[in-house]
Amino acid sequence: MVTPFRKLLLVSVSFIVLHSASAFGALADFAGIWETQSGWADEYAGWGGLNYTDCAIYAELKANEEYFSIRDVLVKCTHASGRILKQSMPPQDFRLDENGNLTGPTGSGRMVGNQIQLVLPDAYDGTHYVRAEVRGDSLTFDWSYEGEEGSNFEIGGGTKGLTRTEKP
Repeated sequence: MVTPFRKLLLVSVSFIVLHSASAFGALADFAGIWETQSGWADEYAGWGGLNYTDCAIYAELKANEEYFSIRDVLVKCTHASGRILKQSMPPQDFRLDENGNLTGPTGSGRMVGNQIQLVLPDAYDGTHYVRAEVRGDSLTFDWSYEGEEGSNFEIGGGTKGLTRTEKP
């Protein structure tokens, strides 16, 4: 006979097992081509800065249950003054471990829920920071760069994020 205590114990253990198994989402949810025409960017050089709106952002991501790959990220913005900001991110590959850690040859990160956070040092004494989160059919995407030389920038996918235009 199953007592009320045993029923409670079974429900509690089932909840704990299910909850711990979903500490991070499906990495494959990030796969595809994501785009927006309504992104934004802020560029800082020296003491001044420029704010851009209506940025075109293109991101090609590949993923399965163990691997995450940034194949291409392209950004093009035009300022009201006519100045153009173009940025691209070199391809990056990461492996996901059982604890949600992402490791690659030149960077590392973490996956929590449906969110990925990456830190990518570059050859110019700078660091790229990326945060991406899948929310239904949109990808929240924030990318910033802090460098020793040249300009620093922040780029975001706008209020609606990037839309998946192609699934793998």
